[in-house]
Amino acid sequence: MSESGKSESFELLCDHKEKFRDEIEFMWRFARAYGDMYELSTDTQEKKYYANIVFSSGKDSKMKIQQEDFFPV
Repeated sequence: MSESGKSESFELLCDHKEKFRDEIEFMWRFARAYGDMYELSTDTQEKKYYANIVFSSGKDSKMKIQQEDFFPV
C-alpha cells in the first residue's frame, strides 16, 4: 500500500474508533495502522507517540481476546 493509502486508512480508522473499539479485528487493524504511521514518521517524538499507542493497543487487544476465549490461556 502507498504512503498516502496508509495515511488515509489510518484516518478512517481513527474516525470510527469509538464505534468499533470493542471489536477485536478492528483493534488489530487499528494497532497495525499505528505501526504503519510509526514507519512513515521521520520525527523522533512522533515515532515515540505511535510506538506507545501500538504497545497499549496490543495489550488491550490481548486482554480482549483472552476475555472472549478466542485463544484459551
